[in-house]
Amino acid sequence: MKKLASIEKVLKFEKHPNADRLNLVTVNGWQCVTTEHYNVGDLLVYIQIDTTVPRMPWSEFLFKGDEERARIKSIRLRGLISQGLCLPLSVLPQVDSLEGAMGATEGFDVTETLDIGKYEKPMPKSQDALGPFPNELTEKTDEERGQNFPQILDELRGKQVYISKKEDGTSGTFIKDNGKIRVCSRNMELKDGNNHYWNMVRKYELDTKMGDGEVLQAEIVGPGIQKNHAGYKEVGLKVFNYGTSTGRKYFGKEKLKSVCGAIDVPMVDVIYEGEFNFTLEELLEMADATKYDNGAQCEGIVIRPVEETFSETLQGRLSFKVISNKFAVKHGE
Repeated sequence: MKKLASIEKVLKFEKHPNADRLNLVTVNGWQCVTTEHYNVGDLLVYIQIDTTVPRMPWSEFLFKGDEERARIKSIRLRGLISQGLCLPLSVLPQVDSLEGAMGATEGFDVTETLDIGKYEKPMPKSQDALGPFPNELTEKTDEERGQNFPQILDELRGKQVYISKKEDGTSGTFIKDNGKIRVCSRNMELKDGNNHYWNMVRKYELDTKMGDGEVLQAEIVGPGIQKNHAGYKEVGLKVFNYGTSTGRKYFGKEKLKSVCGAIDVPMVDVIYEGEFNFTLEELLEMADATKYDNGAQCEGIVIRPVEETFSETLQGRLSFKVISNKFAVKHGE
């Protein structure tokens, strides 16, 4: 399970300038608004955005109705952005036994302990599940947010990178396996039918154009998918990954661009290519400044090295996203 809640160290603490009873806490690359008081260096429980939390005494203030789970998302409180939930260690069961032990160390995963779930956007209708996602052939599409691991910026420093627009759609995976196309949503393999995923196979003739063992992963965008903030006139693909099922391998930018050109499938829009020398604050500014072709605020940006690279920090592909704070607050991300 992906780490969604963990014990983290307070990097910065200050009073909220617009509210006497509120404070600002900085954890990793995130700013949170809280009523609690902390000192720099204190350990606390941090729950990421894009998660859901159970109804518990420590989360009751998030609930208004009789729902059983609440979503954590980016919000503004008295004019300042708050992203995530900071809680004292006392919310953990048997916290006394954690003090001074391994459980109270920075970075310790408490996702399962607190029953934190990952929020999933509603999926397009008219799709039939065939089975679970075929993890043996390729990885699920799930970019890590840069603010969760600020140290990955150091891994990229001085490397050639490309930065692309993050599309606000639904991700699909297309695999040519033993001569047949297999089609997946983020979490499930889907039966052939009248749904956006399989319609993309027919639109781009992927069953004949893709070679055996090839994997394409793309954002499906257009009318009827999310809110189509980019204003696309028809449903289509924006491909962001190319790989092979043999060894679950991915390739870099030039191979991705070459394959997309060869089979006439649109690639994600690249807005920067060159040496990486950005701070997290500069990447957030870039995300806020990036627009779709219709002028609407882009969801964010995705940063990757030009050549496929392993990340020691992520223990996987060196790749991450930075969501626009303007987009996140406006659209409840």
